Amino acid sequence: MEHEILDLIDRYWKFDDDQTPLSNWHDKQDLLDAVRKALRIHDIVGKTVVGAVMPSCLRLSLKTKWFEMTKAKIKPEDYREINDYWCRRLLELDEETEWDIWQELIEDLANPKRKHEDVYQCLSFFGARFKKFDCNIMALGYPKSSDNERILKLEHKGIEIRTGNPEWGAEPNKLYFVIMHGAILACR
Repeated sequence: MEHEILDLIDRYWKFDDDQTPLSNWHDKQDLLDAVRKALRIHDIVGKTVVGAVMPSCLRLSLKTKWFEMTKAKIKPEDYREINDYWCRRLLELDEETEWDIWQELIEDLANPKRKHEDVYQCLSFFGARFKKFDCNIMALGYPKSSDNERILKLEHKGIEIRTGNPEWGAEPNKLYFVIMHGAILACR
């Protein structure tokens, strides 16, 4: 189990050459979620329950305009650039896939017709797939966990790679990770 946890840390937590952490709050949350899932532990009001599976939530910070449009059910999706950071947060690789192909995967996803029929053939070629999430937690900026007005919990409807709507912040003809939202589950 120790080896599996160390592998998870290597996957989610990044360091520079001097071993100074480069990761941010979202990386830390993703790492904690992955470790909890691997250990099958869920923390409920300070008590640990073994065997329970913790829901996996994708946390995204938004600017005021996009947060308010999402809350008003006008904007059912969010866009994230296809880059190293977002690939690591939104994709997972098959166990036998080597991480050294990562940069090539990112380049091919940003321009999938270069070598593949489409984005999904590209993902399959590299042994990659979208991570599974139970919900999307949208935050207005970086609020305290008790600031219920600035946190929105939504049903997770999946992730696609495609162009987005320019009225919702996407650049025309640019491919993005498109994170799709369903019903509002809670204003936390």
